[in-house]
Amino acid sequence: MNTLTLDGKIIAFEPGQTVLEAARAAGADIPTLCYWEACGPQTTCMVCVVKVNGKTVPACATAAEPGSVVESATPEIFTARRTALELLVSDHVSDCRRCKCQKTEGKCALQRLAQAYQARPGRYRCARREFRRETQPGGVTFEPGKCIRCGICVRLTEQAQEPLGLTFVGRGFDVRVSAPFDEAIGRGLQKVAAECVRACPTGALSLS
Repeated sequence: MNTLTLDGKIIAFEPGQTVLEAARAAGADIPTLCYWEACGPQTTCMVCVVKVNGKTVPACATAAEPGSVVESATPEIFTARRTALELLVSDHVSDCRRCKCQKTEGKCALQRLAQAYQARPGRYRCARREFRRETQPGGVTFEPGKCIRCGICVRLTEQAQEPLGLTFVGRGFDVRVSAPFDEAIGRGLQKVAAECVRACPTGALSLS
């Protein structure tokens, strides 16, 4: 049996599991935003960071190794996760009151984690994206101000071999999710629109 130490407790894990998978199988709560089981690791949000043998790494992309010592709940890890969340909310649409996620139990994952980790939206100053809803073909609604560019929808369309699919366009804070050739996002979601809606951590995608 393979084992590692997680926050002082010895847990068993299966060969091929990541630290995140092993921890969750043992009942530990390691937060994620860009992780969706069907897609594998994205490592874009960095909210799942832990320390493995003294090194800070993303739990979703780090293989569980026998004898490893994993720390997931130290003050240092709390601060690292808070910083990652502060970067994500720095240009996020600011008016949560207009967001329909407010009517959903548990709210959006980003808002829930930002509150849990006391993330300060104004720590990194940059222009906030505007609140906007775009009605797309196929009954898809896209709210670009809520998108955190996690990459889950892009990966899902790749795996489904969508005829058009989705991709990233731009650089830095200007990166956005789009269909190729500036086509409507809804045209890139012919097969996996419903799964992308379920997987989206901020509700930026929805179906009417």
